[in-house]
Amino acid sequence: MSMPLPPTSPATRHAAWLLAGLALLSSAAQAATPAQRFLQALAEHEFLPAYQGFAADSAALAKTSAALCTRADAEKLQLARAQWRAVYLRWRGLDAIQFGPALDLRVGRALDAWPLRESLFQRQLAKVDAHTDFREVGAQAKGLPAIEHLLWPSTPAADTTLGELTGARCSYLQGATRELAREAQMLALRWSPQGGRYVRELALAGHSPQDGRHHPFPTERAALGELVNRIVAGLEVSLQQRLARPAGLGANGAPQPERFEAVRSASSRDGLLAQLAALRRVLLGENGLAPGVDGVLRASGDAGIEAADTVRGLLDHAERSLQALPAALDQGVGTQRPQFEAAHLALRSLLKAIQTELAPSLGITLDFNENDGD
Repeated sequence: MSMPLPPTSPATRHAAWLLAGLALLSSAAQAATPAQRFLQALAEHEFLPAYQGFAADSAALAKTSAALCTRADAEKLQLARAQWRAVYLRWRGLDAIQFGPALDLRVGRALDAWPLRESLFQRQLAKVDAHTDFREVGAQAKGLPAIEHLLWPSTPAADTTLGELTGARCSYLQGATRELAREAQMLALRWSPQGGRYVRELALAGHSPQDGRHHPFPTERAALGELVNRIVAGLEVSLQQRLARPAGLGANGAPQPERFEAVRSASSRDGLLAQLAALRRVLLGENGLAPGVDGVLRASGDAGIEAADTVRGLLDHAERSLQALPAALDQGVGTQRPQFEAAHLALRSLLKAIQTELAPSLGITLDFNENDGD
């Protein structure tokens, strides 16, 4: 016969909190505001499955890397490359809105510190072995940049990757992919209803049960404010660090094509497009995220409707402008400058509209960001 859980046990409190939250959502379903419907969809149909997918993709890459190092062949190498690209593009979409646990744990630096610092990588490569703890490896010598460096050659015409994946390079690849998978799993757990439960915090923003726990979003506007601030921050970083600075646009002087990310895999343009695809889902309410920020804006009045129309048009234009760039951005920066300038202007216009039209229409105050004005 099973014993009942004591009323103060963590399991009892967790179950009661979930039941209370589900009851709140169920009772509010018919009278929910556009913001409440959107935040619930955002939590359950965007962030949670995206982080779960990121963890699954990262684990698959680690498994393939181990198999590749056990017995290397061209088929396994191509699979590992395809899996790396899937992980990279998934992360670019998540990093577009670095929200909740990813921001709190500051994992972006450990996963995504571009460009790879070659001198640090080589020093680490000289001493790596099967027992190296990659949590102790410097950020600019691990994560997605280091794994790409190991899976692709610097010059596509001379692809000697298979022959080089032995000894220390294989130990490095396996250690780096295992660490990536560990970080990804940790993030997925923080979002899961059974782990950190952040999915419920966002879904219940402004409607959390009075249970004595700390809830990060006391109002719907608080959650929307955090979301819009993260969108702005993500766009500012991409505009400056992933486009303007390496391309030498604006006040950034001469081009520095070596600073473009993901050029070995020819994924730099698609990374920016993955970011805009994530923004499209969230802002316009696509792929099950209705009504999206768009619907919340349109319910707020004439200014909101005008802001929604402006953002929609500028998002379309930014995507078209990026699609006109070469897949590996370092390859066209010297010969396609008008296209780079057009993409830069399109992203700046989208960012400005979010800052000056979307945010005020929702009553959101933007945080100061160190990239403001770039």
